Amino acid sequence: MTGSPWFLLFIAFFVTLAWRAFGVVVAGRIDVEMPIFAWFGCVTRALVCGLMVRGVFVAPTGLAASPLEDRAIAVVVAIGVFLLRKRNVLWGVLSGIGVFGVLALCRSNGL
Repeated sequence: MTGSPWFLLFIAFFVTLAWRAFGVVVAGRIDVEMPIFAWFGCVTRALVCGLMVRGVFVAPTGLAASPLEDRAIAVVVAIGVFLLRKRNVLWGVLSGIGVFGVLALCRSNGL
C-alpha cells in the first residue's frame, strides 16, 4: 500500500495543504514593512535581472543563433518603452519581442 502512486499523491496533497494552512495562519502575524522583506525584494529583483541578462547576452539556447546586436537592440528598446510607459511591463515586453522579431525577419530576408 505504501508504494502505491495514489497513496503517495494523497500524502503529498495533504502535506502541501498543511503547509499552506500554516502559512495562512502565520501570514496574518507578519509585518510586511520589516526591513528583511525589503531585502528579500531587492535580492529577488537582482536574481531576475541577472538571469535575464544571462539569458539574453550569454544565450545558451536557440537564441544564441541570433546576432548579439539584435538582442541588445531589443533589450534597449524594451527598457526604453518600459520607462516611457510609466513602468508598464506588458508594453516593455511586447515592444522588445516585436523589435527582436522585426530584426530577425529582416536578417532572414537579407535586409
